[in-house]
Amino acid sequence: MTTGIKIMMFMGVLFIKIDITPLSNHGINIYNGGSMQLILNKDLINKKDNREKSAVVIISTRKGLKDKISEYVRLADIKNIKEIDDDIFSAASILIPDNVKGIIIDINENHDINTILDLMKVHTPRDCWCILVGDIDSISIAQQFIERGILYLHIQSQLADLTQNLLKGIQIESDRKAFFISILGCRGGIGTTLLSYQLAHVITQIKKSPTLLLQGNQGSQDLDLITEKKMGEDITGYQKNFDLMRGNERKLSEVNEHNNKKHNFIIFDQPIHNARKEKTLDYISNSNCIILLIDHSMMSVRVAKEFIDTLERFKRDNRQAIRLFICLNENRPITKDMLTTSDIQSLLGHSIDTAIPYINNAKNSLNSPDYFGRKKTKVVELAKQSLGININLSSHTNMWIREKLNKLFK
Repeated sequence: MTTGIKIMMFMGVLFIKIDITPLSNHGINIYNGGSMQLILNKDLINKKDNREKSAVVIISTRKGLKDKISEYVRLADIKNIKEIDDDIFSAASILIPDNVKGIIIDINENHDINTILDLMKVHTPRDCWCILVGDIDSISIAQQFIERGILYLHIQSQLADLTQNLLKGIQIESDRKAFFISILGCRGGIGTTLLSYQLAHVITQIKKSPTLLLQGNQGSQDLDLITEKKMGEDITGYQKNFDLMRGNERKLSEVNEHNNKKHNFIIFDQPIHNARKEKTLDYISNSNCIILLIDHSMMSVRVAKEFIDTLERFKRDNRQAIRLFICLNENRPITKDMLTTSDIQSLLGHSIDTAIPYINNAKNSLNSPDYFGRKKTKVVELAKQSLGININLSSHTNMWIREKLNKLFK
């Protein structure tokens, strides 16, 4: 029978002394009969943490290929293997286990380097390594991946090298960054922060991966009012997989280093109608995807046109792939003196990718997932577009297509 408990802390180690009859030794040091000590063994905990990051995930729709890859992985004395029957080029979301330490992705015959790199950011955690395997027998393609710190193996001639590479150890690419989505408002009071918040929330629901909503320092700084969350100078935890942060004067390139590679997605909220050119170039160079938010005013269209011209010059000079979406936010009733949708598209030389209808007498708070009501589908579509998810194909259609292709090429 227990007669007393004594707790002590010494040199960072917790000691618990319990007067009790001896129990079987299960990771517990037992002393002198009726007294035992529970010692918090840091080495054991570290070993447990290492075991937790033990799984290797294989993503492919080709069963024969997954079986062959699994064989080579097991030869490297890795037993915890998870096979996922999916295609990164068509999947809306891929559920990756928490204990993954590495991912092997089948890219088939796809050779679009920038698309593949973006999809890697979208679908894989930042703290694990990635290996790409595919059917492209090209030294040039392999070299381009190597330059970005990623190993590519040609299935027919190099797959057998997988075991040796695993035994030597695969490095996590040093410049692995979060997938960066910039929402840039072309006019003050246009609803940039609200859309950024709602879009970030949708992305956390779709991807279920750590996401950071970063508010730039050019706007109204009202993110704390929308979220009803007090924010400090550092990262503020908000919801599961959803954190908040003020950008202050930091360069965007510093944010990835600052947050210790925790987040897979960064949503950047920033108005640009009063931004200096060097700031605009900083926003562009750090973005994988840019959403320009405009309304029916000539002011916002003029700012958007200037930005689009700057973006095109940057992409041409730097050969950097950055996707652009134009979002028309109808945040107030349309009057006859405003620009029409066709006028806007003509002036921009760019189509409007999505339009968020005007909401009259919103019934929910700004931070409610249901703030847009039935019109939330527009925000969901925009989120999927920014993530590279095909919104024109349903998940059922995607599955049907994959099944047919598998039968054809089995």
